[in-house]
Amino acid sequence: MVHLLHFTLLVSAVLCQDPIPSIIDDLNNIIRGIPPYIGDCSTTVVLRSNLRFTLYNQNNLQNGIVLDDTNIQEVNSALRLILIIHSWLQNDSKGWVIEMKRVYLSNTNANIVSVDWSPYAQINYGAAVCAVPLVAKFVSDLIYNITSGNPTWLNNTQINGYSLGAHIAGIAGQEVQSKTNGLKLGRINSLDAAGPGFINITKNSRLDSQDAWFVQGIHTSDDRFGYGPPYGTVDFRVNKVLQSCGSAQVGCPANPGVAINANDNVFQQRLPALFCDTIRAVAYFNESINSLNFLGIKCSNCASFTPNMLLRQCGSSQTTIMGENCPLNVAGEYYLTTNDNNPFAKGLQGTQGVLIV
Repeated sequence: MVHLLHFTLLVSAVLCQDPIPSIIDDLNNIIRGIPPYIGDCSTTVVLRSNLRFTLYNQNNLQNGIVLDDTNIQEVNSALRLILIIHSWLQNDSKGWVIEMKRVYLSNTNANIVSVDWSPYAQINYGAAVCAVPLVAKFVSDLIYNITSGNPTWLNNTQINGYSLGAHIAGIAGQEVQSKTNGLKLGRINSLDAAGPGFINITKNSRLDSQDAWFVQGIHTSDDRFGYGPPYGTVDFRVNKVLQSCGSAQVGCPANPGVAINANDNVFQQRLPALFCDTIRAVAYFNESINSLNFLGIKCSNCASFTPNMLLRQCGSSQTTIMGENCPLNVAGEYYLTTNDNNPFAKGLQGTQGVLIV
């Protein structure tokens, strides 16, 4: 099925003549499990003027305020600060970004800042990877300028980063610590942190558990797009195929779970199906904002986890909530399954144990 989708994507790309050849080469390599070429990052330049940070709140639900050095005061210091960072081949107008903002602001008032780094994301994968730490520096500058290094507000700040955006979040968290002599962001939610280009590199060049007081990792495509090893305070591995957990999602590729923008070209409209396993991390997280029903069980390893299992098979009675409502007092690796269509969360189906809240 993956090879068929790959062929369809390539045909579509040729027909619409949109993606540059190096992007197609990178997609080829990632799907085949071949590390994409990264190259020398020393000459990479990222300009602040090419990035866009847009603020949304209850007063600006649709038409956000583009932040710069002159209007930081528009961010309400009494409210939580939540940053959303997209990934490769994306921008901040993707349906999942709009949906995440909408769901948050339909329930609570907060400062929602979407980070658009698309000039450096919509190029070949290696060049996008090289841009990650430089984009992260500007993200950390924004956070520091907004919070003025206030530990209370930093503790009330979180970043939701998808794929490459998760590593931007992690490195930004490291930069914030450098600027504040060790103060940390409250939370990073990593939505299937990217694997290619980040395996076997030092922790200060990627997301890891020390980049915020609490780092949640949601793994949905470890075999191809995602970062397989645990890297969070807590790591959730979603769905089990054969003896692999967190690498393939039920219902994919037919139902990626995210909205497709009708204004996108053919190439962009094909991407959610191709990226279905990884983009599901975003779909699950968006649903979790209003749900307590993504319940994972703490397990010693994937082999011990059986979908619709009795908890004794994992040697554990600990279950906890994945996503926005994940409590801050949990750690370790948790496993869960989902439905193949919305709603994805199964609730207590197939689990019997003690809920850790």
